[in-house]
Amino acid sequence: MPNRIQIAPETQALACEHCGRETLRVARLVTDDGHVVGQTMLCTECNQRHRER
Repeated sequence: MPNRIQIAPETQALACEHCGRETLRVARLVTDDGHVVGQTMLCTECNQRHRER
Protein backbone atom coordinates (compact mmCIF):
# COMPACT_ATOMS: atom_id res chain seq x y z
CA MET A 1 0.00 0.00 0.00
CA PRO A 2 1.45 3.41 -0.95
CA ASN A 3 2.16 5.61 2.00
CA ARG A 4 3.54 8.78 0.43
CA ILE A 5 3.31 10.96 -2.64
CA GLN A 6 6.47 12.20 -4.33
CA ILE A 7 6.42 15.01 -6.90
CA ALA A 8 8.40 13.89 -9.97
CA PRO A 9 11.16 16.54 -10.26
CA GLU A 10 11.98 15.78 -13.90
CA THR A 11 8.51 16.71 -15.14
CA GLN A 12 7.28 20.15 -16.13
CA ALA A 13 4.25 21.74 -14.46
CA LEU A 14 1.10 22.09 -16.55
CA ALA A 15 -1.86 24.48 -16.28
CA CYS A 16 -4.58 23.15 -13.98
CA GLU A 17 -8.06 23.18 -15.52
CA HIS A 18 -9.62 24.08 -12.12
CA CYS A 19 -7.46 26.98 -10.86
CA GLY A 20 -5.70 27.94 -14.12
CA ARG A 21 -2.23 28.08 -12.56
CA GLU A 22 0.75 26.13 -13.86
CA THR A 23 0.93 23.95 -10.75
CA LEU A 24 -0.33 20.59 -12.05
CA ARG A 25 2.46 18.05 -11.51
CA VAL A 26 3.06 14.33 -11.91
CA ALA A 27 3.04 12.70 -8.48
CA ARG A 28 4.31 9.20 -7.80
CA LEU A 29 2.70 6.89 -5.27
CA VAL A 30 5.59 5.37 -3.33
CA THR A 31 5.68 2.55 -0.76
CA ASP A 32 7.65 2.80 2.46
CA ASP A 33 10.50 0.79 0.90
CA GLY A 34 10.79 3.21 -2.08
CA HIS A 35 9.00 1.30 -4.83
CA VAL A 36 6.81 3.34 -7.19
CA VAL A 37 3.40 1.69 -7.46
CA GLY A 38 1.62 4.28 -9.58
CA GLN A 39 1.34 7.87 -10.75
CA THR A 40 -1.30 10.53 -10.63
CA MET A 41 -1.65 14.23 -11.41
CA LEU A 42 -1.64 16.64 -8.47
CA CYS A 43 -2.27 20.37 -8.49
CA THR A 44 -0.27 21.78 -5.61
CA GLU A 45 -2.31 25.00 -5.58
CA CYS A 46 -5.73 23.30 -5.43
CA ASN A 47 -4.40 20.78 -2.90
CA GLN A 48 -3.17 23.60 -0.61
CA ARG A 49 -6.48 25.48 -0.83
CA HIS A 50 -8.39 22.25 -0.06
CA ARG A 51 -6.32 21.70 3.11
CA GLU A 52 -6.95 25.29 4.29
CA ARG A 53 -10.75 24.88 4.24
